[in-house]
Amino acid sequence: MVVYRSLPKTAGLLLLAFVLVGASGWMISAGGLFQQVVGVVGVLFFGFGVFILGRQLLRREPVIEVNSAGMRDVRLSKQVVPWTVVRGVRQVNLQKQRFVALDLEPTFERGYLAGASRVMQRINQGAGWAGVHVSTSALAVSFDQLYDTILREWQAVALGDDPVGGAGGR
Repeated sequence: MVVYRSLPKTAGLLLLAFVLVGASGWMISAGGLFQQVVGVVGVLFFGFGVFILGRQLLRREPVIEVNSAGMRDVRLSKQVVPWTVVRGVRQVNLQKQRFVALDLEPTFERGYLAGASRVMQRINQGAGWAGVHVSTSALAVSFDQLYDTILREWQAVALGDDPVGGAGGR
């Protein structure tokens, strides 16, 4: 499975980020000291989102690749996660967002994530969400399609080509 960005979803997120930058700018001009501080933080945060989403709109390469060798998500790392280092596959629900969580061998996981992905991983672990989390946000795939494909490929290796089994199920 090869997954690309959904241009309409990414453009929608970009539009939303622009609206939030505008709302934050309005808070700077119309509010008291507290609102101005919140507005500045909002402009910086959502402005960064505009920058990132704008760059993503211009990229055409695959975002996620899943095959018999492993899984690669370029948003997290350039490395492929081989199925042999995956200890479990599960879904994590956070409000209305669903993530595919990969429980990896600790030694591999430490070297897998870098930069902002590593920081987010530490925050997630501190909040009790273990594993590497893969999102389908702004991608041209449904959560269920991605989850089922990852689970099937991992189980084929973990269970010796037996696609039926309880390991890492929903």
